[in-house]
Amino acid sequence: MRLWATLSGITIILLGLVMVVSGNGSRAQQQETNAFGILLVSLGVFVISIAHYIVGRRLTYAADERAKDNEKGLRLFPCAICGANAATFWCTSHTLKLCTDCIRKHNDPARCLYKPFSAGKAR
Repeated sequence: MRLWATLSGITIILLGLVMVVSGNGSRAQQQETNAFGILLVSLGVFVISIAHYIVGRRLTYAADERAKDNEKGLRLFPCAICGANAATFWCTSHTLKLCTDCIRKHNDPARCLYKPFSAGKAR
């Protein structure tokens, strides 16, 4: 859809620019032609922007749905140390799910390796 709208918008813009550049006839006719050409250019930009807006809204909706799914997953996996429903990191050495506050308590730089934790990667 976005490709089709972009191509048709570019075509409309080019038609508008051709009308603006072609200045034949009397002064009144030339002003009308220029006005219509400018109208076509703005219509072409509008067509392109609407297509990109729709795609952006779809991406935003999909990101919001993923965030809701992650929140649901985080509630199912509490922190191993404090029990808070906010486990965001996974200590792969000790196989612990940890929140950001408990990483300071648990951290052992020689042994611990952390990865971001999400519900889909739970072990």
